[in-house]
Amino acid sequence: LVVVADCGERGRVFPRAMHHRVRRGDEAEAPLSSLRRVFLGPYWRYLLVSFAVLTTIPLGVYGVVLADDGAGGAVAALRGVGASLAAGSVLALLCAAGADPGIHPRHAAPPAGSVGWTWSEAAHSYRPAGVVFCSHAHVLVEGYDHFCPWCGTVIAAGNYNAFVGLTTLTPAACALGVAAMGGAGAYGGPAAPA
Repeated sequence: LVVVADCGERGRVFPRAMHHRVRRGDEAEAPLSSLRRVFLGPYWRYLLVSFAVLTTIPLGVYGVVLADDGAGGAVAALRGVGASLAAGSVLALLCAAGADPGIHPRHAAPPAGSVGWTWSEAAHSYRPAGVVFCSHAHVLVEGYDHFCPWCGTVIAAGNYNAFVGLTTLTPAACALGVAAMGGAGAYGGPAAPA
């Protein structure tokens, strides 16, 4: 497992942690490319906030507010489903934040025999069609969608599915939690009929 981050002279991770060196000509991929790598984006501190929110709120809702009162039944089932959705949401966050979004190496010159490569002044690199420079992360990415500060990284072809999972599971866990609290009479309202 290799964590890719730009560490400075004193070992501190810079806020813009996804810098990559420029590749010259047909230079071979680094030998570490065969290992599983975790990519941390430039706003990895926001990822910590997102992780804290996505873990503490469901723990409060499903562990404290909807505590097992021995009645079992529907509330217990809602707790189980809600906790599963919340866990899936946290897993999707970690996958979206840690996966390679589709970072494309920088090239000082177009590779031999390549067609359609253009110079990107912002990236100081040649890039093929479909590769975009992200001004937040300072990297070239394939299939760029947007930059998500809450995941702390670029959302692109490599982590898009995990991001969709995150944006689907999180509202579902929230909606189920609100419904379960209302059904259990958590706010002093009438409890759902048995």
